[in-house]
Order: sequence, then C-alpha cells, then structure tokens
Amino acid sequence: PRLFVINILLIVIMTIVDATAIISLSPAVDLLISSSSEKTSSISLYINSILNKIGITPSLGIILFIILLLHFLRSAFSILSLYYILKIKYAVTGDILVGTFKDFFTARWSFFSTSSQGILLNTFTREITNVGDSFGAMAKLSANMLQMFLYIIMPMLISWKLTIVALVSGFVFSIPFFMLGRISLALGKENTSTSNKFISVLQESLSTAKIILGFGNQKVSIKKLTSSFNAHLRIAI
Repeated sequence: PRLFVINILLIVIMTIVDATAIISLSPAVDLLISSSSEKTSSISLYINSILNKIGITPSLGIILFIILLLHFLRSAFSILSLYYILKIKYAVTGDILVGTFKDFFTARWSFFSTSSQGILLNTFTREITNVGDSFGAMAKLSANMLQMFLYIIMPMLISWKLTIVALVSGFVFSIPFFMLGRISLALGKENTSTSNKFISVLQESLSTAKIILGFGNQKVSIKKLTSSFNAHLRIAI
C-alpha cells in the first residue's frame, strides 16, 4: 500500500506540473504573436500578474525557461513513478515466489509424487514472473487512469457538455474491446496449459537424457518436444 500511495502522489504532482507547463505556453504564444496588452489572453494576464507579484518581469526568455523547467520536473516525476511501479512489481513477485516456495516444502509427499516437475518448474520460472508483470501493468494502468482523470478536469472547466459527449462516445466505441476479455482469458488458460506441458517434456527429457541415449530414443523425444512446442506456439501467437 505504501508504494501505491507514493506512486499516486507522484502521478498527481506530475499531472499538475504537466498541466502548468501546457498553460504556460499561452503567454509565450502571446509574446511571439503580439506585444499589445489589449490582445493578450486572460490566462497570459493571470500568469504575468503572478510573475509580477514575485518580482519577475515577464519576458519571452523567462517564460521559455519556466516551460523548460516544468518539462524537466515532469520528466523527473515520470521516471520516479516508473521506478516505484517496478518496485511494486518485484515486491509482489518476491512475495509470491517465497510464499509459493514455502508452501511447496510444507506440502505432503503425495503432492510431489502426483505433480509433474515440469509444471512446478514452469510455475517458478514463468508463471510467477507473469503474475509480477501483471501487477506492474496494473500499477501502470492505475497511474494512467488517475492521470487521465486529472486531465479530464481541464476540459470539464472549459466545456462540461462537450467533454461528457466525448467521454460517452469513447465509452461506446470501447465496448467491443471489453467483450474481448473472455476470449483473452480462455487463451490465457490454454497458454499456461500448453506451456506447462512443454516445460514438462523438456525437463523430463533432460533428466532422463542418459536413458534416452542408452535406448536410442532420441527421435521420439525430439518429436514429443517439437509437438508440445508447436501446440504452445499456436496458442501463444
């Protein structure tokens, strides 16, 4: 939870800095287009008044420096956010890995006698990594959703009616993509199953390599491995 909270705070700060950088473009554009204060936009006048209050004379150089500084800060907070997303990913991966390892070695002997070593190996080498990647993707998605929500506030302040129409239209067009979730889930289960079978065949072939060579069953093992890999390939792609 602490890592999630820190990441959320970083996203909020980054979004505010990014929005401020975008707004800061207004006085720069006004200074480039016209020097007349009568044609200056209200946003530019407001920013200029803030600069005057803190003792800074508004100029094109000052405005461009502020914009560059804001973009630098935005990039710094973005890097920090990605850093904490990776920390969340590996914290979850480590917790699951150690927890699963403890569960395996506190299980009864019947568990190991009835379970394929390939499936156990695939669980540690691939599936737990996939779970960690999923949590990392969820953290990044949550950050992007929060950032999008903060960005929506700006057009809401300008025209809430037009913003609602755009949001509803976007939701309607995204419905077909939500319906693909069931297909993705089914393919994910098949992908795990075929991967388990492939790793099982590979591990069993390596552990019994001397026996296979002794009886001359190399072609049978190669055929079995190729078949399991092609089955996994069809689902994975």
